Amino acid sequence: MRSYHRAVSDGEHLVLKFGREEIERLINQELHQSALSVGVAVIAELIEEEVRTLCGNHRERDKERRAHRYGHQRGYVVVGGQKVAIAKPRVRGVNGGHEVRLRLYERLQRRDVIDERVMHRLLYGVSCRNYRSVIDTIQASVGVSRSSVSRSFVRSTEQRLREFTQRRFDGVRFVAIAIDGVRFKGHTLIVAMGVDDRGCKRVLAVRQGATENARVCCDMLEELRDHGVCSDAATLFILDGSKALRAAVDRVWGSAAVVQRCRLHKIRNVRAYVPDQLWPEVHKRLRDAYAEPDYAKAKRHLETTARWLDRLAPAATRSLREGLDDTLTITRLALPRPLRRSLMSTNIVESPFGRLRSTARRVTRWRGDMRIRWCVAGLLEAERTFNRIGGADLIAKLIDAVDRSKETAA
Repeated sequence: MRSYHRAVSDGEHLVLKFGREEIERLINQELHQSALSVGVAVIAELIEEEVRTLCGNHRERDKERRAHRYGHQRGYVVVGGQKVAIAKPRVRGVNGGHEVRLRLYERLQRRDVIDERVMHRLLYGVSCRNYRSVIDTIQASVGVSRSSVSRSFVRSTEQRLREFTQRRFDGVRFVAIAIDGVRFKGHTLIVAMGVDDRGCKRVLAVRQGATENARVCCDMLEELRDHGVCSDAATLFILDGSKALRAAVDRVWGSAAVVQRCRLHKIRNVRAYVPDQLWPEVHKRLRDAYAEPDYAKAKRHLETTARWLDRLAPAATRSLREGLDDTLTITRLALPRPLRRSLMSTNIVESPFGRLRSTARRVTRWRGDMRIRWCVAGLLEAERTFNRIGGADLIAKLIDAVDRSKETAA
């Protein structure tokens, strides 16, 4: 009885010391590791069953057997996304003496299972150096060195990049496409994100280069068209303000393009020319103008601000007037407020890069196409969890508005 009370007391002490959640985590980890170990034992028995089918039972004569046992060699199978060492039985044919393939063993060696697990964990912030410490460890685990993890990640991201460049979008109506140049590890990447007629976001293209490069922009848009993105349907383009990008959109989409200039880019551009003491007032005026739902009033507010700035900061006035009408496109289309908030800027392009930059900070040497591979893999991983844009239930109003705008332009 005393030992019972002592055990209860010790248990209460552990709960107080480590906390219930920590103890539950340790128990779950132990159960998981035990389950993995049991899984390895079951796999070994299943492989042995295949060997018995080919060779018959040990030390029994069987005239019908197709092969005979030939000892064991070191091998591995994939369990829980990691390589686990096992003793692989060797089997040879009774006639020619050639090695007989064990089909179950070959299926359990699939490398793509490992690569997918490795890529998922690295993209979520585990470095190659620390990978061993977070795997579902069992005693017989093999192949978790830094170099093997790195090779696995390269294979997986190369496969993702190949699949991404071959994606097709036939039959999907993209009502809005946001394009922005994003800085990543010292390079600029052009990223295009589409919003379909259900309000869902899709990664359309990633190109190395700047939006000021007309050739790169044009090639990217033509490639989107070749991959099934319809350039005849009216589409709202949210652009970062690059003249080369705007020219490429006009060239490839023509009158079907309705352009919204990113308001956040415009505000940052104006900010660069405004003295610090004036900025709070200028910023308030710009925010008030862009919040105005009536197009005529919003434009009047901006024009008034431009005239006021003309006396105090002429360069800021020129920056504000450049592309002023394009910053009010979503207001001119009379879109509901939730849609205006979602489509006023290229934030839908920039936001997925937050986690990607955080996980990529551990990488110190970038070679070849590493940036593109990291970005594509990270964006596709993020795409799986994208929410629909704000105001997605009102997307029909956006479709009607851009369709009317195209008819008016024609």
